[in-house]
Amino acid sequence: MNDLLGKTAKAMYKLSGKTLQQLSDETGKTVDCINNLFYARIQKPDMFGVAAFVEATGYTMDQLMGFLKHAKKIPAGADFTAEFTKYIDFVKDTEDFVNPAVNNLNEDMMEKLHESYREQIDQMQNSFTRLKNHYDHSVEQIKKTHAEMLEQQDREIRRLRIERLALLVGVFLLSVAAVVFGCLYFIP
Repeated sequence: MNDLLGKTAKAMYKLSGKTLQQLSDETGKTVDCINNLFYARIQKPDMFGVAAFVEATGYTMDQLMGFLKHAKKIPAGADFTAEFTKYIDFVKDTEDFVNPAVNNLNEDMMEKLHESYREQIDQMQNSFTRLKNHYDHSVEQIKKTHAEMLEQQDREIRRLRIERLALLVGVFLLSVAAVVFGCLYFIP
């Protein structure tokens, strides 16, 4: 399998028209690492690295995997670049034949998805509006309760001040009465 992957990767590289350094820069893999892929010197290739390489060459993982299945039937001395080109052309021709029906199906599915998403967005907006209204109402209730509590505290403070003033006036009047009584009683 690694040999087929290597030969296919090399074909992709040749057809991409890019240099090894360009592919190295785009994939983040060294030139040596890419060469090791070409010559099947990697026992277990990193699939994320392979995917980055495939994308950098302008192909897709579906095309790679499809060709690898097909490549098992290719004779040993065949030119992999030519075989890969034939396979890609065949796939593109098949896609062009199938695509109109698929595209219509996809457009219908996309429209249904958009409609579904619009409904979900409308539901979310309605929920948001309800939550905002509830929040605004709660804030108003809290403000009203807070204002009532402040007003009640102010009334209580005024009452306590009046009581304290009355107490002080009472003590003062008692003191004055005691002085007057003491003066009248003790003065001959």
